[in-house]
Amino acid sequence: MFETRSGERLLETDPADMSPDGHVVFIGRIASPWT
Repeated sequence: MFETRSGERLLETDPADMSPDGHVVFIGRIASPWT
C-alpha cells in the first residue's frame, strides 16, 4: 500500500485483513507517565 517510513516496522500480517472479532488494534505510540 505505502512504503515503510523511517522507524516503522512491517508486520507479518495486516490487522485490517484479520477477521473482525470485536478487538481494537492500536498501532503507534502513547505518551503517558506509565510508559
